[in-house]
Amino acid sequence: MSELPRITPTTLRASQQCALRFHRLVNGAGRVRGDPRRRFALPGAITQACRDAHQHAQAQGCSVAGAADHAHPPEDLTPEERHAFAHAVATYAAVADAREGTYHAEDHERFPNQESSTGRFEIMAPVDLVLRHREDRREVRELALREAPEPLADSSRVVLAALALRAPLTYAHCDLRTGTVVDATLEEPDRRTLGADLQRRVMGALGVAQEPSPTPGRWCSGCEVLRTCPAVVHTTAEELRAGGST
Repeated sequence: MSELPRITPTTLRASQQCALRFHRLVNGAGRVRGDPRRRFALPGAITQACRDAHQHAQAQGCSVAGAADHAHPPEDLTPEERHAFAHAVATYAAVADAREGTYHAEDHERFPNQESSTGRFEIMAPVDLVLRHREDRREVRELALREAPEPLADSSRVVLAALALRAPLTYAHCDLRTGTVVDATLEEPDRRTLGADLQRRVMGALGVAQEPSPTPGRWCSGCEVLRTCPAVVHTTAEELRAGGST
């Protein structure tokens, strides 16, 4: 297993939100809380069903919508999640049949990673679906249950996909609640610019002894390092037993 710091979408977003959170994540101090299997159960089930529908459609010579009719949610999903699963898969099938692209199972490493040119860190890009277009251009499709961020090209997932998979590529954000698709195209010069910017940010945080100041904001609710953040008032167990607080 690699010992290099790993830059994920969460880490990259932190670089634009809170300098302290980004510094601690890059230097290995942050830990994701909660049950990752439970958190990703629904998105993972949707992604796998959409991949299976593409593969079945190409093998049988039918539409993706026809293949998706056979998709069944995993038993461990809640009733609400099973409803969301059915709606999302049907919505994606309609999107897929309206957009060009050829599915190749070998393109689908779930978390492609790439070591940085300095050898000091690596990036990991979550990838839901990849379709090949003419002239060897690939389209990465994000299967989301929310609207696309603005602007899409600045999304942490888009940036890391461009760096891990190489340009040129099209990144399509598919909102499976509404069937809305927003896409961004990245060419090789864009990839080089994004890579240089990421190097600057990460190298500025790696190995720096003095931690930067925190930036409180709406992202604090999901922060991995909130428990020891100096911007938040923390009451110790001893103080609680004594009836006091800080």
